[in-house]
Amino acid sequence: MVCGFLLYLPKYLLILSASDECSQHWRKFLEVSKLQLRKDVGWRESYAAVVDGGMVKADERTVEEININYEFIVGHPKYSVEYVDGELKVGCKPLRYCKVKIKSKGFTGALGACKSEIMVDNIDFSMNKIGINIVVIDKETGHIMDSINVNTYSDPNLRINRV
Repeated sequence: MVCGFLLYLPKYLLILSASDECSQHWRKFLEVSKLQLRKDVGWRESYAAVVDGGMVKADERTVEEININYEFIVGHPKYSVEYVDGELKVGCKPLRYCKVKIKSKGFTGALGACKSEIMVDNIDFSMNKIGINIVVIDKETGHIMDSINVNTYSDPNLRINRV
């Protein structure tokens, strides 16, 4: 599963957002993924989480819509030291902020009311499908490593769905 040991390394950010219903096989998902997230997600509740380098930074559930803003610094300083024209020059690769906006809305009865958004620098990478939608970001590059959906509502095998 995508939530293997690599996601506990400091360089990865894992974003989760539920759409419609995600609680039916939620506990099994937590067991398989080894993620240390809340177990009490209820029927058709909204759910969103941020796991930054293995540390849970947000883990929310509610019957209302969830909106989370999260920022992190992309990259790490890479120093280079060289002599240019007889002088020592030290360089550093610039860092930048990356903004993530997470939205989750469980089923409310109204058609089209269910929603999962995972906006990274204003681009939505969520698959917005029933169950849990997951986006993995490499914090050193800011690149999206993966965007998947796991139907934790009706798939007891918890197959990973891509595009």
